[in-house]
Amino acid sequence: MKRNNHFTLIEVVVALAILAGSVVALTTLMMSSQKRLAAAWEKERQWVMVQQAAEYCMLQDGDPADPPPEVFYYPGYHAKYTVDTSPFMDDNDLNDESALYQLDCRTIELIRDSDGQTVEQLKIDCPHYDED
Repeated sequence: MKRNNHFTLIEVVVALAILAGSVVALTTLMMSSQKRLAAAWEKERQWVMVQQAAEYCMLQDGDPADPPPEVFYYPGYHAKYTVDTSPFMDDNDLNDESALYQLDCRTIELIRDSDGQTVEQLKIDCPHYDED
């Protein structure tokens, strides 16, 4: 007796279904990883922008203004710079004679122009020297 080595229609359909499921799962995985990669790249780009704004502000004498567009040229974003007394200082420490200087909390914010939302923020505590 000779045996026929052909696949049945049901076996072919099951194999194609398994193959199609694998392709869909792989495509979904690739799309998800591509979205995560794009989000990570954008987050890194925003962090570099806020670091450059911080470098500009820290190199200026006195209380610098926001970085000008010719120095900080990133379309769709701008940097905002503020100086406050550091929230980590106790008011009693400022009146104590052993406290040599007060700390300023310098905040650099990266703001997206399209919606005005702060997307990245960097706070730096720096010594405040009185001019007198």
